[in-house]
Amino acid sequence: MSGLFVFAACLCLPVFVAAKTLIFTYQCARPDFLQLQCKALKKFCQDDYELVVFDDASNVAYSHYYKQICHQYGARYEKVDPSIHTYAYLERYPGEMFDHPSVRNANVVEYSLRLLGREHRDMLFLLDGDVVPAKPFSLSSWMGSHNV
Repeated sequence: MSGLFVFAACLCLPVFVAAKTLIFTYQCARPDFLQLQCKALKKFCQDDYELVVFDDASNVAYSHYYKQICHQYGARYEKVDPSIHTYAYLERYPGEMFDHPSVRNANVVEYSLRLLGREHRDMLFLLDGDVVPAKPFSLSSWMGSHNV
């Protein structure tokens, strides 16, 4: 399936019970990437899905753009609670910086799973903020009957 996605990898966590596929994406500094994602998902994703955008922007203007884009494309908008970056939201090694980009990313993914993902009873697709589908795809066909 090479060439299916541009820029980065993704992770699928399916649980097969009748519900709509959720696609989580994480944004903090590139509203233009979110718009590209929304357009590409609408064009290429062959499954019934709900896109949920987790906004971790510290810039209020970016958050405003994310809200507008979500409204325009019918995506669900969730503002990440910024306090998760001020303490050890996840277990950390001694001396690890809470504000390191990798730590922030892990915190936001865990936040999304705690908020909406763990109770969802169908496929859950985690899509990094700079991943843009480049051709038609079906998550349900791709995953088949695999329960990862």
